[in-house]
Amino acid sequence: MPPAHADNKRLRVLDPQDRAAIYDRPMFTTEEREGYFTPTPPERVLMETFTEPPLQAFFILLLGYFKAKQRLFTVTLAEVLPDLHWISDHLDLGVAPEAFRIPHAKTIHQQRTHILTFTGYRRCQPADRQQAFHIALQAARVSPKVPYLLRILLRHFATAKIILPAYTTLQEQLIGKALTAEEQRIETLLTQHLTPADRDQLALLFDRDAGRYRVTLLRQVPRTLGPRALARERKRAAQLHPLDAIALRILPLLALSPDAQIAYAGMVSYYGAAGLHRLTTDLVNVYLLCVRHEVACVIVPRGKTTDGTCCSTSSILAGTAGRQQPVESPATMYPRPQGRIATREGNDGLPAP
Repeated sequence: MPPAHADNKRLRVLDPQDRAAIYDRPMFTTEEREGYFTPTPPERVLMETFTEPPLQAFFILLLGYFKAKQRLFTVTLAEVLPDLHWISDHLDLGVAPEAFRIPHAKTIHQQRTHILTFTGYRRCQPADRQQAFHIALQAARVSPKVPYLLRILLRHFATAKIILPAYTTLQEQLIGKALTAEEQRIETLLTQHLTPADRDQLALLFDRDAGRYRVTLLRQVPRTLGPRALARERKRAAQLHPLDAIALRILPLLALSPDAQIAYAGMVSYYGAAGLHRLTTDLVNVYLLCVRHEVACVIVPRGKTTDGTCCSTSSILAGTAGRQQPVESPATMYPRPQGRIATREGNDGLPAP
C-alpha cells in the first residue's frame, strides 16, 4: 500500500484477473447459459415487446449478461454469435444464422432502458460519483489499504443498484483521490504539530550505525527476557525513548484508526530503510511513528502487574510497570484488534465494512 502519489504511478486497484471478472463480458458454460439465458415469465413479456426474433435474441443476450455482471456491454457480432445461436435454439426463435445482426443504436438504447427499469438499476451519474468519493474518503480514515476501500465501494454500488463506473474512474477519481486527500490531511496535521526538534529526532533514524540505518532498531523485539537480552533492550529503549514521546503526542492528533496505524507501520518493512530514505513525502514520519508505537505495544510476555495493568517489556525496562501514565496513549484510545497485519495484497485482514 504505497502512497497514492508514490513515483507518480497509477494506483493498482485490481489485478488483471479480478478486473476481468468484474468488467469483461461474461463467457458462459452451457450450464450457465441455461441459467442466464432462460427468461422468467416477466422477462419473456419484455422480450416480446420486440417483434423480430433476432431482436428478441439480442435482448435476452444483453439481459443475461447484465444479470451476470450488472453491466451493459457493447459487443461485436463475432463475439456474441455463439451465444445468439444458443439463445435462438433454446427459445425456439428460429433465427437463421445469417439473420443475426447488431441492432440499431436506438434499439439497443431501448433494450438497455428496459433492462435497467426491470432490474431497478441506474447508470452512475456525477452526483453518484461524488457521493461514492465521500464514502471512500471516510473509509480511508478507517484504513488506507486499497482492498478495504474497494470492498466498501463495491458494496455501496451494489446496495444502491448503481452500475459500477469505469475502472479508471474507480481507480483515479474515487479510491486514488480519496487516498490522496487522506494523505494531505495527515501531512497538514504534521506541518502544524511536528516541531523542528521532532523532525531532527526522526531524521536521526537514517544515520548509519555500524553500517546499518538506525531505523532498523524500530523493528527489533527481544526474543527472550534473559540478562543479555534485557541489557540490549535497555540500550535500544534509551536510544528510541525520544520517539515514544513524539508518538504519544502526535498519533492521537492524527486520529488514525488501529488498522490505519498497522497499515502505515507496515510501510517500513515494505520500503526498507533505504527506500524510506529516498521518499520525499512527510508520511515517512508517520510510518516511523506508527511502527515505533506498534513495537512498543507488543507484550513480551503478555501479563499483568499486581494492580491489573498490562506489563510490557518497555515498561519493565523503564521501571514504570503498573504506574498510571500521565498521557493517554493511542493504544488506549484505539484498542488494537487481535491478529497480525496481513500482506499488502490479497486478503487484507481488515474489519468487514
